[in-house]
Amino acid sequence: MIDENTAKRISQKVIGLSPADETEVIISGGPSSLTRFSGNAITQNVSSDTISLVVRVVKDQRLGKATTNRMDDESLRKAVDSAVAMTRFQKPMSDYMPMPDPQEYLPLHGFVPETAALGPEERARTIGKVATAAREAELEAAGVFSNGASMLSIANSNGLFAAHQSSSCEFSVTMASKDSSGWAEASSKDISALDCQSLGHRALVKAMESRKPQKIEPGEYTVVLEHAACSDFLMFLSWEAFGGLAFLEGRSCLSGKLGEKIFGDNITIRDDAYDPLSQGLPFDFEGMPRQAVILVENGVAKAVVHDRATAEKAGVQSTGHSLPRPNTVGPIPLHLEMESGNSSLEEMISTTDRGILVTHFHYTNVIDPMKMVLTGMTRDGTFLIERGEIVGPVVNLRFTESILKALNQVELISEDRVFASPFFGGGTVVPAMKIQRFNFSSVTEF
Repeated sequence: MIDENTAKRISQKVIGLSPADETEVIISGGPSSLTRFSGNAITQNVSSDTISLVVRVVKDQRLGKATTNRMDDESLRKAVDSAVAMTRFQKPMSDYMPMPDPQEYLPLHGFVPETAALGPEERARTIGKVATAAREAELEAAGVFSNGASMLSIANSNGLFAAHQSSSCEFSVTMASKDSSGWAEASSKDISALDCQSLGHRALVKAMESRKPQKIEPGEYTVVLEHAACSDFLMFLSWEAFGGLAFLEGRSCLSGKLGEKIFGDNITIRDDAYDPLSQGLPFDFEGMPRQAVILVENGVAKAVVHDRATAEKAGVQSTGHSLPRPNTVGPIPLHLEMESGNSSLEEMISTTDRGILVTHFHYTNVIDPMKMVLTGMTRDGTFLIERGEIVGPVVNLRFTESILKALNQVELISEDRVFASPFFGGGTVVPAMKIQRFNFSSVTEF
């Protein structure tokens, strides 16, 4: 993995080669390794160390862009020449904004050397212990154990330079029998925070307790959603609701509703790259400092996130949430977190007269973005709760429900939160939740 000084030197070389009015250089990459297992045996082990350079130029307000994975002088020159040549075939940008000047960033510790250094032998030993436990329980284990590190730098011809190093690791395991399955997963920037044996045991218990599931009728139920299930809600709010472009274009369920009550009093959602549980970036893909933004406070819609373009249209300041430009998505929050409550998963179950415990969802998709109606299916451990106790497994169910409705019916929120669903340099920090009158629209085949 290249270091910050090398990234700065390469960026300055590229900028020096460019005859354009403005030039931006984004360098990213690093080592990554993954060991995959299935049927209680390792099936694949891969490792790579990649680097990518994207040069974006503006000449006479015309945009050109090129990419290379070679850092020698000839390849850098060809990338610049290609980007400049592209400008001749583009129309001038009507919404052209000059690239930003140098910025200041708060420090963010995201790199743990031990995480990056974890080798295939250590991953294999860990998987071996989990697979042995599965075999002894007459289950089949499958999953992935990955780790790596990355460096991201952004530089432009106005003198801006930003760089950040990070590490990450993830362990995901599914255990299955002929009629049941259990699942567990965790991600962290620090390998010492990843307890793979506990994750394996959790998946094993779920699989054992899910045997011989019974069908129940679809309908509205009280649900106890474990952390991973709750993360789906925040992910789709990120993409569909909290972005400045969707908000300004009237495509967000928050359009025209800032200052209004949209969720229950116990719901507060913010975007904060500096949360200790998160895997954050201190700047966005324009090089602007990433701000912590309260999006929903005690149920009231407070804000959406902006890049410089949407901020100018809205008459506000950028919150530092740009994606790589050009793009059609606009800014989105990558580090969503929901404020914790004072409950626990055990309390949620014990206070439920009749309901359903959900481990996580899959194949979740948006039906209606303006009402934030989602549909998806339960998976790898779905259980019926009666009189405060789990009484047995049930066949998986499809849900069709509005997040706006669901987050108005949250009875309890757990005190503990976990980092879940890493994506695009970010992820979600979520508690577990107990929700009333959650709609299941049908029963699946298994």
